[in-house]
Amino acid sequence: MLDRSRQPTIDAYCRDAGLTHRSGRGNVQRWDCDLAEHSHQGNLAITVDRGLWCCHGGCGGGDVIDLHMRRTGLSFADAVRDLGADDGQARQNAPGSTIARAPVSRYLPTPDRAAEVDSAGKLAQARGIWSAALPIEHDEFTDFDAASLHALPWMSLPLTPIILYLFGRGCRFPPADGDLRFVPDLRLFRFSGPAMVAAITDVHDHERLQGLHITWLKQGDGILWVRGERRYLGSTRGGVIRLWPNEAVVYSLAVGEGIETCLCGAHLHAPVWSCMDAGGLARFPVLEGIDSLAVFGDRDRSGTGQAAAADVAQRWIAAGREAAILMSNELGCDIADEMAAV
Repeated sequence: MLDRSRQPTIDAYCRDAGLTHRSGRGNVQRWDCDLAEHSHQGNLAITVDRGLWCCHGGCGGGDVIDLHMRRTGLSFADAVRDLGADDGQARQNAPGSTIARAPVSRYLPTPDRAAEVDSAGKLAQARGIWSAALPIEHDEFTDFDAASLHALPWMSLPLTPIILYLFGRGCRFPPADGDLRFVPDLRLFRFSGPAMVAAITDVHDHERLQGLHITWLKQGDGILWVRGERRYLGSTRGGVIRLWPNEAVVYSLAVGEGIETCLCGAHLHAPVWSCMDAGGLARFPVLEGIDSLAVFGDRDRSGTGQAAAADVAQRWIAAGREAAILMSNELGCDIADEMAAV
């Protein structure tokens, strides 16, 4: 039987499950949602005192048991036992229950057939989009300033929306053989229009595509383009975006959270890879053959970005490597904000 006094609070569950905390105000906290592998940032809203969750990405809602069932594919009875919220009677009364079921790894999803089929479909769709995407073409001369932007037609540089977006964000343009491309008109998730598309590959295997990081672009004021909607297609867990290819990484590497943060930081250190969010950055492993790591940290108000940067730097130092954290001095800012202010 269910004993709710034994179940974890929903905010403790999210923390122990390794979900990334995004923000919080009073009784409502926001976490990243990993249901159906969509991993939309900040979409899981937790009402702490009521113990309820609601995903604004369309996954539904419920209590902590519902969330655990959705993430793991367990039945209600198994989810209750897995959370330690049964009083022992459920196991005794379960039909055919002759042995105790061992709990799964703490709060981690376990795949079921439906999830596998869904994942395979998303991966096939991601491969199709990636193969049709265009490389980012740009001239060697990229250090132009805003005043010269309107005189750019004399250059051979094609002024695509992604070029004008990255320029407006103060980014350094990545090499054409990096894992960042452009789709002139991408229709997906009920969105359409020009999109910046990044390949998410396994951190240990650059040939293993896991999914895509997609940023739709929209016309801003004047000639520049700005960020619109952002979504993931496929899995982000254990993956990175190689903004510079493997071949460019010799002795040192820089890592950060978002693509724009990393490309702005690339003015200071390249090659650079994006870990996409604080959770990915905190889990970035020590890689063989790389002697030093530069970490572009986000000084966010929740402290999540600072903690993630510290975690990865300390792990590399403990492994006998060099590691340095580059971070804004201003609370709520990242490297991209610093470069935009220059």
